[in-house]
Amino acid sequence: MTVETVKEWLASSNTDSPLHNLAVVNARLANSLARSLNLQKLTVEDISEHINKISNLIERINLYKTTKTEANATELLGKNAADALEILNLLELEGVDKARLDVLRKDLNTDTNTRPSVSVNDVAGWTSRLQGQSESLSNKSSQEQLRLQTFTNRYTQSSDQSSTALQKLLQSIETIRPNLRGG
Repeated sequence: MTVETVKEWLASSNTDSPLHNLAVVNARLANSLARSLNLQKLTVEDISEHINKISNLIERINLYKTTKTEANATELLGKNAADALEILNLLELEGVDKARLDVLRKDLNTDTNTRPSVSVNDVAGWTSRLQGQSESLSNKSSQEQLRLQTFTNRYTQSSDQSSTALQKLLQSIETIRPNLRGG
């Protein structure tokens, strides 16, 4: 008996042996796990991409941390007004204090290229908030990677069990076949 794929054999075989049934169940489980595995992989990639965006935003806002030593020292945010608006919008998307961002937006004027002033406390608060989010996402990513590994192990196990069951069934058919011819 030559079979090209497990799926082909399962579709063509009409045996109701326990080994066949076990192979069918494991093959279907492997297919379901393969779909789950792909979805889990996408989840892990999305979380990693979000962590990278947060890291880039932290680097970007730290460029505008003032180096002045006065108590109320400020620095202009952004390279220009459009850049400042983009940074403020990204901060809002990450859940940073909307009220403070709205105040800074009022100081912003893209027509005259006027940028808002941010203090050391603004930048430190934003950085702290973003780092907390990044750490939370890192923990979530670790959990999702463990799930991904679990799906991978279960997929491998189901595929192996399906193949083993088919091999045993084929061996038993090959063992019986000569006896049928000889008798």
